[in-house]
Parts: sequence; structure tokens; C-alpha cells
Amino acid sequence: MGFGSIVETREDVPVSDTQAYQQFGNAVVPDVVTAVGRQVVNVILEHWRSQGNGCLVKPPAQRLRAAGSANGRGQTSTLELIPSDALLAFLEKFDEIQQMGPVRSLRKGDTGVGFTFETLLGIAENNDKSGDFMGMEVKTHRTDKQISRNKYRHLFLKAPTWKDGLKAKERVASYGYWDDKQGRWAFYESVNCGRTNTYGLKLSVDQEQQKVFLEKKGTAIGFWRFETLETRLTEKLTETVFVSADVQRERTGEELFHYSGVQYCHRPSVDRFVELIEDGKAWVEFRMHLKPDGSSRDHGCEFRVSEKLLSRLFDRTEQLRPLKSA
Repeated sequence: MGFGSIVETREDVPVSDTQAYQQFGNAVVPDVVTAVGRQVVNVILEHWRSQGNGCLVKPPAQRLRAAGSANGRGQTSTLELIPSDALLAFLEKFDEIQQMGPVRSLRKGDTGVGFTFETLLGIAENNDKSGDFMGMEVKTHRTDKQISRNKYRHLFLKAPTWKDGLKAKERVASYGYWDDKQGRWAFYESVNCGRTNTYGLKLSVDQEQQKVFLEKKGTAIGFWRFETLETRLTEKLTETVFVSADVQRERTGEELFHYSGVQYCHRPSVDRFVELIEDGKAWVEFRMHLKPDGSSRDHGCEFRVSEKLLSRLFDRTEQLRPLKSA
């Protein structure tokens, strides 16, 4: 430690001995300042968590002011948001990315918006069960109002426990359809409780058995236990940010994304999730097809919910970006 190469000889000190002694005595090594600062931040964060208020220090308005909030019943909440370490670190990184303006997509196709943002955030592609960023899940979507699929939000992947005794490739042919455009058998379908879809598939909820059933023309071919759904919700979505991106499309078809919005969601409820399934407001997407060699390709069975109903699923939702004017 010390002053390093800044002070090597007496000639490097342009003041009297008395003044030099006073200045050296008041000096603090930078590493010490950094260590003390980190401890101060830890004390402040712990106070926020334990006391639920900002009487020790006010939260940074630029980072934590919410543009609008709702509790689990969709009502406006008056409680101050207590930020986690993950949320504070994420917002700092997000603001840096937002200030970059439109960013060229690093990948073609639907997954480009998420892959580009997570690359900028420093997250490698993964299939981890826990959240992407310090345990917090990050989900990214386009804000193109002309595309209806942008009105829902991806939640998690979970295949049912199958009861049909079929292999994956047999399942595609049995429950799917021939895709003339792609020249292959495909099983890309949305299934909910609201109605039986074109291919005879529907969800049903059995509260006594604590299961969500997948039915084919009234016969159960698979199911999800409530406890399984709860595990997926809590291990993946306990703390989640939904990031929105404005899209610019060039004549070449390439996309540029300007990441501008952050919606923070905390603590989902399996009871409310099952209610959304029963109401037909949450559903499952099957995404499978057969490859030329006859084997199956499965992109995962994904649960989704309408964007407007996130406040029913989570205990708390906060729109943290963009900020409203004071």
C-alpha cells in the first residue's frame, strides 16, 4: 500500500514538513476507503430489509422510483420497494445498456432480443433452474404492438408427466399436424382450460388430486402436479424482471433493439397460478417437430400468461423503467 510512485523523494512533496505531516496523517489508502464503503452499503441494505423503511438513508430516486405498482390483487401498492442486491446491480447494468441506444441483434430470429440483452449483461446461455442474474430471472421481449404474441409473457419450461406410453416422435405424429410450409410433422400448439383446440387438446384442473391434466378428446394423456408447478415458480421466478425492447427493422431484415423498460415482479403464488389456468388466462405451449431423419426436436413445453395478468400471479409488480417525471 502507501503512496506508490507518487511520492518517492522529498522533492515530490511541494509543501513544508509541517504541512506534509498533516496531509499524510489525514490520508487514507484507497483500498481501505473501498472496503469501508462496501460495509456501509451492506449496513444500509440490511436496514432496508429488516426495517422496511428508508429512515437510515433514502433509496436512490433514480433507481428505485416506480412508475406504477400493484399488489397481488392488481391494486395500487403504497409500500416502498425494498431492493435486493440483485435488483440494484441489475438496474445499474440496465441503465448502461439503455444509454447505448439501439443495439444490433447478435442473433437472427425470435430469440435474438433475449440473447443480445443477456450477452450485454454478461450472462452466458444456460439451462439453469435458478434465475439468470444473481439468482434473479431476466426475461426479455419486443414491444412491437403489431405482433399479438408480444401480449403474453413466458414463465417457465416444464413437460407433463406423460400417461400415453408414446415415444416423443410418436407423440408429434399423434397430437400434431403436417406442416406443408416446412415439409414436416409438427406439434406447435397452445392449450388452455378455456376451450378444446383444433386438435382436440385441452387442460383441466382437479383440485382434489392437486393436478393439472392435459386431455386429448376428454382422455387424460399427461399431468402436472401442483407441487411441481410450485417448485418451478419458486426456483425460477421468485424474483423476476421483464425487460422490453423497442425494435427497429432494416431493409435487410436485421433488427436493432433499444432496451427501455423494466417490470419487476416478486414472489409468485401457485394458488393464483392454478386459478389463472382454470380461468383460461394461463396456458401451455408445445413446441416439437420431426427432423428429416425421423427423430424429434423438442424446444420445451412452456407455460405463459397474459401480460396484463402478471399482477394476479405475483405478490408485487413494479414498473421501474422508464421512470415517470417527478
